[in-house]
Amino acid sequence: MGRRCHFALITSMFHRYQGLVSHRDGTMYWWIEIPGDGGQLRFKSNTSPQSILLAATPHLVKDEWVHMAFSHDAAAKHGVACLNGQEKIAGSWSLPTGNFATYRTGIGVVNCADGLGTFNGALDEVMIFQSPLTAAEVQDAMDGFDEPVATQPNPADGKTYVPADVTLGWTSNGVSPMHNVYLGTSFDGLARVAQGLTETTFQPAEPLEYGTTHFWRIDEVNGAPDNTVFAGDVWIFTTEPFSYPIAGVTATASSYAAGMGPEKAVDGSGLTGDLHSNDNTHMCLTSPSGSQPAWIQFQFDKVYKLDQMWVWNSNQGVEPFVGFGVKDVAIEYSPDGETWRALAGVPEFTQAAGTNNYAHSTAVDFGGVEAKYVKLTVNSNWGMLKQYGLSEVRFLYVPVQARLPQPAVAATGVSLSDLDRRHDDSGDRLDCRVHERPVRRADHPARGRPVDALGVQQRQDAPLLPGRTVLGHAPELDGQRS
Repeated sequence: MGRRCHFALITSMFHRYQGLVSHRDGTMYWWIEIPGDGGQLRFKSNTSPQSILLAATPHLVKDEWVHMAFSHDAAAKHGVACLNGQEKIAGSWSLPTGNFATYRTGIGVVNCADGLGTFNGALDEVMIFQSPLTAAEVQDAMDGFDEPVATQPNPADGKTYVPADVTLGWTSNGVSPMHNVYLGTSFDGLARVAQGLTETTFQPAEPLEYGTTHFWRIDEVNGAPDNTVFAGDVWIFTTEPFSYPIAGVTATASSYAAGMGPEKAVDGSGLTGDLHSNDNTHMCLTSPSGSQPAWIQFQFDKVYKLDQMWVWNSNQGVEPFVGFGVKDVAIEYSPDGETWRALAGVPEFTQAAGTNNYAHSTAVDFGGVEAKYVKLTVNSNWGMLKQYGLSEVRFLYVPVQARLPQPAVAATGVSLSDLDRRHDDSGDRLDCRVHERPVRRADHPARGRPVDALGVQQRQDAPLLPGRTVLGHAPELDGQRS
């Protein structure tokens, strides 16, 4: 016999033998009751002498819901009584002999045959289990058993910087043989993208959008004949951005007005989040007597594969009247400061409104060119004066180094079978895989699938052996920085 769990609301405390649950039909077998003196719990069976577990100290309060659980271990001849998830009494307890099948189970009564010991109160739910429950399972019964849904999402719920080519994973409920996958970019916009899966992983047909929050859900599906569907919880994750801001940029200029040097264009001053103020002390501006044409040059700490340049144009409060903001600009880039190339397709820089909370208004596409230096030469502004200003400039780059190593750096206890190994006539070798992040172009849409870096292999003269420390790397290749 397993545990019996139920919620009870007692409306009358002093009433002879209030039965909660019983297995007694004239012939006494076992029953759970509230004794006539009230406030106590009693778990009895009709052995000779009777087996009784009595929580003698009053525990029950009139007009207050309580949860009760009672257990019997037949082999050990041991019983337990719990109240609100806490054990109240345990001890020797046995069942009488008899034909279990001939007795009726009563709820809210001691004896089904004559109605002896009717319960004065309310019973919300009664559950009888075939096997004993653990203390944690009793607590679950108190809280209400969860539906058998999928758990342990991978990526974890709320995870950020998830690769765009992510493979979704989860733990099945252990009962349902099939799984349906729902995916979308909003809670209410989930769409079914896979149905009837027998595996607990799923990779979308195409990489997901970069820098986007995705919502997903797994529905567990039973087989025939009921085909019950257990709708899962909705989880979220955010994919990594396609490109990242370059930090530590330095700037020089052909000239600048006092207190409005070129460093103001790259130091983040005036920005709250990605919105700029109209405080001119946080902007750069050329000198009215400076040489023409005016220019500003940016230098990075190394060569980067450039994706975009975001521009917050000059945003002083007087901008609509004087037009310091740059308009027509020529852009050059260089990997070494000596060899320069002109960037094609530079758009006209949008004029700012001169108000607070100004978002960047121009994005220049660099198309993945490699550069350490970028130079802007101003051909015109939005006004008549020969002064040119910018509020902030931000450069975004595409990562080209190997990322997301598997196994992780410094991982221990790694199974040899977990390593991606290939064999040829020269012996074992560890194959390095990296993620290529192609240029974002209309004729070459961004992908995030892993590709093999040609020639990037860590050779070994002997097979991998247990307990060895393995070193590997995926260097950038000349002309193919993967």
